[in-house]
Amino acid sequence: MKKIDIREPNLVGRLFKPTNSQPGKLPALILLSGSDGGIPGTNAIPEFFIENLSQLGYIVLALAYFGVEGLPQHLENIELEYFPAAVKWLQAQAEVDATRISLIGNSRGGELALILGTLFPNEIHSIIAYVPSSVIGGGFPYPNRPAWVYRGEPMTPFLPGLANANLNLTERDDLEIVNGQQSVATPHDTNNPYIVADLFRSRNQAQADLSQLAIPVEKIQCPLLLLSGDMDAIWPSNLYCELVVKRLKQYQAPIKFKHINYLNAGHGILATYDGPIYHPIGGFWCNLGGTPDGNKLANEESWQEVKSFLQTSL
Repeated sequence: MKKIDIREPNLVGRLFKPTNSQPGKLPALILLSGSDGGIPGTNAIPEFFIENLSQLGYIVLALAYFGVEGLPQHLENIELEYFPAAVKWLQAQAEVDATRISLIGNSRGGELALILGTLFPNEIHSIIAYVPSSVIGGGFPYPNRPAWVYRGEPMTPFLPGLANANLNLTERDDLEIVNGQQSVATPHDTNNPYIVADLFRSRNQAQADLSQLAIPVEKIQCPLLLLSGDMDAIWPSNLYCELVVKRLKQYQAPIKFKHINYLNAGHGILATYDGPIYHPIGGFWCNLGGTPDGNKLANEESWQEVKSFLQTSL
């Protein structure tokens, strides 16, 4: 596998090229990380996941969109035009088959992949969303600020913070304030990390009509694979995936789609984690959820599903 760092005025990431591929142009994948930002392979999406994809014969663009020099510092006001430009750059590479490009997003990156599929359906040929949201979220770590901007306008409405409408409210503030109101009853240390999903469930319930915030997934025109865990402690990814499926059926979407919910699995399906983790941008300890055995099984089985899905969809 060959790794090439990319530092261009409008593109930051790392390109992974297989060294044992067959002659001819290859399908390509774009990886989108979650709220930890940075370049996939250096964050919650581990490099071994990318190596495994590359060994299957895919060219992989581990794409950063915030949290590195030259890009926004936070997941806030991310200009969505950045992503089709990245697709076009990838399609222009001599080894890439421009008709076979897939998005793989994890957590907030899964939300992003769904949004991109609705806005740029002609550029994307399949989507894999690990533990995504079904609704447009606010920024991170400032939930009352917009996360996504398209054509110069913030994507609204989005799911805001719960405690108040202050633009400087942080995710940690929201957790602590709501914890004080006994809506989320977990301290924030290594022994009692936050169950952030409690906050998201409360945010969902605070909306008069959650569907008004929904990503219009019926506009997606490519095959879609959704992966969730029923013990997700970051946000209720199983519920969100069910809402995506419900909307696809409601609008009679003609695409092929599949949702797999793993029992006893949490937010760490793409790469399993044991114990609490410290969110470097949020500044708090949190659980990803699931049991060790459940997460391990979900990781192994989802990898087989991803391989099969990519083979059929690309």
